[in-house]
Amino acid sequence: MGSDSYQRATWNRKTEFILSMLGYCVGLGNVWRFPFLAYETGGGAFLVPYLIMLVFAGIPMMLLEMALGQYSSQGIITVWNSLPLLRGIGFGIIIALSLSKMSSTLVTAYSFYYLFASFQKTLPWVGCHQDWNTVYCSELFEECLGSAGIIVNNGSCVPLDILTESQLEEYNVKRISTNNFDLANYTDPYYGQRVRPSEEYWSIRVRKESSSMQETGGIVWEVALCLLLSWFTIFCCLVKGIKTSGKVVYITATLPYIFLTILLVLGLTLDGHGDGIYFFIYPRWEILKTPRAWLNGAVQIFFSLGPAWGGIITLSSYNKFRNNLYIDSICISIANSATSIFAGFVIFSFLGYLAHELGRDVSTVVSQGYGLAFIVYPEAVALLPVSPLWSILFFLMLIMLALDSHFASIESNVTAVVDLLPVRWKKYKIHILLGYCIVSFLVGLICTTRAGPYWANLIDQTAIGIASLLFALLEALGISWIYGFKRLKNDIRSMIGDKWVDHWTFVIWPFMWCFVTPAILLTVLIFNFTSWTYPTYNGPYPSWALMISWFINFACFISIPLVIIYNITAASGSIMQRLRAMISPQDSWGPLLQDNREHAWRCHENHGTSMGGKLLPGSGSDTNEMSEISTKA
Repeated sequence: MGSDSYQRATWNRKTEFILSMLGYCVGLGNVWRFPFLAYETGGGAFLVPYLIMLVFAGIPMMLLEMALGQYSSQGIITVWNSLPLLRGIGFGIIIALSLSKMSSTLVTAYSFYYLFASFQKTLPWVGCHQDWNTVYCSELFEECLGSAGIIVNNGSCVPLDILTESQLEEYNVKRISTNNFDLANYTDPYYGQRVRPSEEYWSIRVRKESSSMQETGGIVWEVALCLLLSWFTIFCCLVKGIKTSGKVVYITATLPYIFLTILLVLGLTLDGHGDGIYFFIYPRWEILKTPRAWLNGAVQIFFSLGPAWGGIITLSSYNKFRNNLYIDSICISIANSATSIFAGFVIFSFLGYLAHELGRDVSTVVSQGYGLAFIVYPEAVALLPVSPLWSILFFLMLIMLALDSHFASIESNVTAVVDLLPVRWKKYKIHILLGYCIVSFLVGLICTTRAGPYWANLIDQTAIGIASLLFALLEALGISWIYGFKRLKNDIRSMIGDKWVDHWTFVIWPFMWCFVTPAILLTVLIFNFTSWTYPTYNGPYPSWALMISWFINFACFISIPLVIIYNITAASGSIMQRLRAMISPQDSWGPLLQDNREHAWRCHENHGTSMGGKLLPGSGSDTNEMSEISTKA
């Protein structure tokens, strides 16, 4: 039950909360996933399903989770004192987040690796004459032709003037005169197998990738040390909870915008930038007729805003009770989507420049995921004047974006554990955080082996994403239909007042929570299950790896039925009484502080609902009357 004996931390300033939320929502997905998805799904036409899903799915879930967190000042487990039936969602989120950190923190490690590598006069991924380059390096062909030679079948460059006539004929080269040759019919023997030097640097030098998942190999120690640095940085920034992270976000949440603006100004001065931007925004309306376009819009909104991942509830739980979460949820959601669109212009101005310099069509240099961040971008940056400087700025931006998302996710897990026994465990929060970081680092070392890319991809392609959609669906249905949308509406009323809740525009949100948002989530889930395919990476995974994939899926979901079973077996009374207890708020549910609980109680009573929980002893209200009111729906 709420108590004044436990003083929970709150944000020192509203700015800290806003920047923390922006840092949580605006991440690497805005920089690489949204632009590629927009291109793949109709270019500018993709904004139609994307913005519709923002209004009908993203903002409603953002508002719902912010309301739960701010109203109760609880983390992702104890917030379900509102509806004990779904407390397993909190444990499921912790499991899913912990698993996802194995691969997502690896991106931060790679960013640190590239950042350190950028402090050189010549960037190491430029050219084909490093120890890690192979005969397939793309620049070798042009270099050989430029030096009056040709590439032969063994990959070496042989001067034309030392080749015999039979050798020239073998490679379709005609001798016109002593030092003059016709190469019109000559073809690169490695045509179709060539890879860019930045790609070889990524796969051979950085990741030292093995040929299969069974060949684990040793740990790539440079990457492992960068992973250690990533977790050490996260620990230092979270060591005092929001008291430290709330200050750090002034840097980590604002610098990416500064970097993006600088890169956009630079990109707009480059040759070919117009082709790249046109490629990004040109609308292909016919794609909107396909279900995939609308599915991509919904998935991207949830991937970016991050509902059902714990961060929104946790960060909001540190708000002051009277904070206007209604305005915050709308503004943060819009700012997140605007950042995605802004980043798209930045990215494709550079890709247009890269296509111009390489003499290719923009479509041939468009890539997604790791390929965009660690292959295409480094190569584009290498073409710029003073390229090490721009490379440093770019990878600093990636580090800031990644760290912001980590702060909210890890704070969610640690806060959830502390909130279980707040008075007893609050003093051990640093130890819990340290233990979480150490264990996560040690487990994540599997992703720094030579087979690490296979492990990271296996985790990325499992049901962690589907788990978040399922959690969001259960949240929307449980809160709107069992907890009660009227009760939720009055929870929000007690925080922001009648002026906002009674305004005609607020009518749309209960309708969204009850019908539209669950329908969208259910459709996306069904589509994902019906189009389910086993994860692949450089071919199919071995059967034992697929078993691990199913175990990951199972681990994300199993907490929901286990918690239900535990509650039924541990409670006393008849089956109906136990079930009724599981769908009713616990006595402790409600605002944390006494004054706020009394205010919320009166607000609910005046508008025909109940707070759900009970007032604290000594509030001066009649106990029997409170018990009677608390049983109302």
